[in-house]
Amino acid sequence: MEKVYYPLTIAGIYAAGLVIAKLFIPGVFSSFQRFFSIFQSREGGGLTIAEAQPPTHQMIFGYASYPNNFYGSYPGIFEFVSTYYIALLAMVAIGALLIFRKWEPEKAMFLIWCFTMFALTTGQNRWFYYYSVNVALLSGFIGIGILDIAGLKDISSRFRNQVSTPRSLQEFLTSDLTRHLFLALIVAVVIMVVFLPNFNVASRSTAGGTIGSDYYQWHESLTWMRYNTPDPGLDFDAIYDRPPAGETFQYPDTAYGVMSWWDYGHVITYFAHRIPNANPFQAGIGGGINHAPGASTFFTAQSEEAADEVLWNLGVNDKPGSRYIVSNAYMAYAILDIMGVWDGHDGGDYRTWAVISGQEQPIFKQYWYTSMEGRLHIFDGDGLKHYRLVHESQANPNTRGGSEEKRCKALYNMLYDGNLQMEDTGYVKIFEFVDGATITGKASDGTIVKISNSIMTNQGRLFTYTQTATVENGTYSFVVPYSTLGPIQDETNFDTRPTGPYTITAEDVSKTVDVAEQDVLDGGTVTINIE
Repeated sequence: MEKVYYPLTIAGIYAAGLVIAKLFIPGVFSSFQRFFSIFQSREGGGLTIAEAQPPTHQMIFGYASYPNNFYGSYPGIFEFVSTYYIALLAMVAIGALLIFRKWEPEKAMFLIWCFTMFALTTGQNRWFYYYSVNVALLSGFIGIGILDIAGLKDISSRFRNQVSTPRSLQEFLTSDLTRHLFLALIVAVVIMVVFLPNFNVASRSTAGGTIGSDYYQWHESLTWMRYNTPDPGLDFDAIYDRPPAGETFQYPDTAYGVMSWWDYGHVITYFAHRIPNANPFQAGIGGGINHAPGASTFFTAQSEEAADEVLWNLGVNDKPGSRYIVSNAYMAYAILDIMGVWDGHDGGDYRTWAVISGQEQPIFKQYWYTSMEGRLHIFDGDGLKHYRLVHESQANPNTRGGSEEKRCKALYNMLYDGNLQMEDTGYVKIFEFVDGATITGKASDGTIVKISNSIMTNQGRLFTYTQTATVENGTYSFVVPYSTLGPIQDETNFDTRPTGPYTITAEDVSKTVDVAEQDVLDGGTVTINIE
């Protein structure tokens, strides 16, 4: 009877520990609170975090169970075989052994650890990463238990004592052939049920390498950023103290942020040695019912002015919170509606369904194209005053997002009378947020003035940057983000640049004008009259 009370004693100690933590160690108690928050339901943008959702049936039973792991080669009862079940069975078996046979503290601790990890997986599927260790150990426990029951220990002991020559091996095998064949069958079943499913899944998963299909584009672009943009003045390898409660970290004047979607915050830190405005801890996303400044509010902003305001609201040291914006095709063609959900929008604002050529297809609505992410990545920042493309990676049409680029552009041309080039552009694009140089001058009232330039990217791709304005009170004015005279020392060493001076056209009069980089960075003014 004494054994039965051990679990109750542990439960009592655990409850007492919670009370003590609440009264005397608030930090520890808050950790318990954060632990249980894993099981809380999510809403808004939180619903779009795939790894933070409860596991689906396919996650649990599909990928590591027959027949999926052998392409349907094993029908029937094997469809229900999964190490997920085996691990649960092992926990029940260990619990029964502790209660009814022998209490062993080390096994009790192991069981508590396994049950805790299992409980975490029911709240968020990303805990399977860690629970897989428990599943492996528990599956091994069941496999060894089955082999012990089948008599493997006894047979292996007799084998060591009786077999020393080929003849003695033959005598050993034939002495109890039925039992030996039965044990061989049990060993085969254990291997087939416990080991083969996961081995096959693992080998297939790693056959293409351990990096994603967009790794090279990210690595190339962010390595370029590391060596071709100003040093933010923070030691990447240093250890920094957390600021006191209620205070913020004091950044040097040279520091700046890099705006991208939160998925990519860590790779920006790791490859570029730069400070991301949002990261995979879901920090810096912003949005919500109050539309807090952050990645979601920036990328879904429906005007350049609204996007500018987000960056300034994130600012420190009287500077905008981001100097560079990094976008990729996945953001531009696959998850823009998810960004909208984080900012409190309805996903239906971005996509709908329509029948085209007799087939129902998802359609990008105009809200998709007029968002800041669309203006930057899809349109290359054409017409924007404060954002310029400074570098792009190679195209990658074989990834999610990249594979949608041409279709997205074709739909825009068809539905919204657009003129986008049907080409695959850089998978990763880096833009710089600048003050912009003002080009102004005199012209006849009411005249429509156009400014344009041809931009050549580092990939040899050519696109046109344009703006139009109407002359008022005899004056026209443009704010442009591109320098025509090249980079300057200690600033962005951009390799995407205009092919020549800007061309300004008013009716039948055209003039050209160069813009210096310092004017772009400082908001300088260039005057040229068109009369």
